[in-house]
Amino acid sequence: MGFNLTFVGSFPLRKTRENIVRCTEDVLSIPVDYPNYAQLEDMGYQFLQPLADAGLGLAREKDGYRLTGELQKPSGPVANEALDILLEFSRSSRFKGKARGVKACITGPFTLASRILLDEPKLGLFGETALTDPGVVERLSDIVAEIAASYRRIGVDYITLDEPILSVIVGRKLLLGEHTEAGIVETVDNAFSRVDCLKGIHVCGSISRKLAEILLETHVDVLDHEFKDSERNFETYRREDFEQHSKKIGLAASSSRVLRVEPVEEMVSMLKRGIEVFGEQNILMVKPDCGFRGLDPEGNPYGVAYAAAIGKLRNLRSAVDSIQAQ
Repeated sequence: MGFNLTFVGSFPLRKTRENIVRCTEDVLSIPVDYPNYAQLEDMGYQFLQPLADAGLGLAREKDGYRLTGELQKPSGPVANEALDILLEFSRSSRFKGKARGVKACITGPFTLASRILLDEPKLGLFGETALTDPGVVERLSDIVAEIAASYRRIGVDYITLDEPILSVIVGRKLLLGEHTEAGIVETVDNAFSRVDCLKGIHVCGSISRKLAEILLETHVDVLDHEFKDSERNFETYRREDFEQHSKKIGLAASSSRVLRVEPVEEMVSMLKRGIEVFGEQNILMVKPDCGFRGLDPEGNPYGVAYAAAIGKLRNLRSAVDSIQAQ
């Protein structure tokens, strides 16, 4: 199959239907092999607010969410508007056949738990949040599994968990005693337990060897990380890791923090480095480091950051095509 162009999800635009349509049309026209729905709102709010709105065990507070009872699974679709638009456009005569599949990201249970406040905070790292309560994390994993299953039913081909918090709580050792390595693997696998499509996990930041070893034990297919702004990650995994664990890598070749649109040649150089380190056969996805909300538009005219995001994706398309033509 070769390399596939994709992206993590978010764009630096206000959430309106007009902007969702704009993003969707732009990425499909590039084209992107596995386009994600246009994620134009906070990754925690997107999945926790529907639970709060429906009274399913959460209430919104200024600094996050607070438990009001046992968390309940939603009975209907969650965060589907942008995904429905993407699916509709991808099947239209205008764009049909340009994408190999549709991708949907879901904020993972550990990261969601870090946004939920406890009534009785504990001492230590994240002690004020439900991240220190394995029972809440487990329940969130069940809820994520329900959302993932609903996405698969409506036609999503590639589902990823966004778990940025994992690179914070797993360094050379686990920084939260409430969790174990086996428990993290079980939680991630449970979130995917009801889907039969391509599965991935995105963890940004610097990835420790211990975290890499944990992720390699999961049942996900693609390990998606930052490499442009976190070059140390080239040293975290070994080529044989992917072959021994039947995993592929999501290789980043563009920054999601810097407005500058890297030239195609610079992106090609990143891809060649990835091939040298990990082996071409182990690279399945090519993408930017993280979501494009990191392209801070502050101090710039509205739309500048978005233009940079689309420019990066267009150049990534050219870089992937260049590598595959060699």
